[in-house]
Amino acid sequence: MKNNLLTLSLLCFISLFSMTVYGQDAIYMGFKGGPNLASLVPGSSGKNQWNSDFSTIVGPKIGVFIEFEITDNFSIQPEIVYSAEGSKRNGVQPLAIPGKYVRDFQETLHTDQDYVYSDVNNSYRFKYINIPILAKLNLPLTPKFKFFVQGGPYVGFLNRGKQKIKSEHFKAFLDKAQQEQIPPDIVEQYFGSSLDIEVEAKKKVRSGIKNFGLTGGIGFSYDLGLHKFFIEVNGNYGLSDIKNINQHGNQRLASMAVMIGYAYDVWD
Repeated sequence: MKNNLLTLSLLCFISLFSMTVYGQDAIYMGFKGGPNLASLVPGSSGKNQWNSDFSTIVGPKIGVFIEFEITDNFSIQPEIVYSAEGSKRNGVQPLAIPGKYVRDFQETLHTDQDYVYSDVNNSYRFKYINIPILAKLNLPLTPKFKFFVQGGPYVGFLNRGKQKIKSEHFKAFLDKAQQEQIPPDIVEQYFGSSLDIEVEAKKKVRSGIKNFGLTGGIGFSYDLGLHKFFIEVNGNYGLSDIKNINQHGNQRLASMAVMIGYAYDVWD
């Protein structure tokens, strides 16, 4: 329902924009797609042992757009983009004790920690529908070949979010150096002898107007009359923390994509 309302709102914006902009050279409708390199970076809470040392994952980025060519050199381009976001972290890292076991765990081990350290594979994967509004500067290199620079704000709507944690031979420690090992029988009581967990993360992650950022890119286009082909490199950087709860620090989204696309002039 939310995505339907979002699409309707964007279509209304495009209709109003096309009715109020006179004298534009062209209106292009098109699509683009390519691989997206995504990661999670420390948020407003600053860098700590929970939200750092994440590496990139690769996923698809596919979008449709309408480009309003106001002049030969300047365009406004709203888009609807499906973007696979997230990150992964493999190796020794802190893991939170499940809430219902925290007090019992602390009393058993005589500690005030609500987490342990373990060598695991930890990944986050999010599927977003992003709505950027881009200002685009087109610089002709030849009559048909152009270089362009574009940028603007975006809002991201989370469609799905998953966290996966996996370890075939799970061992837990009270310290990052792995000197204070927790007895295996206690570890099995709270975690089991191995880990293969998939957690629904959608309710924990911000969406809509609470998830926003900046996007920009550069590229080259080749015009063939009513048709236009292009290649671009673009990047997103989130300006808002993605988690609803700021426990153990927060994170933001960052990504870079290489995309190829096609557009058709529907104005002529």
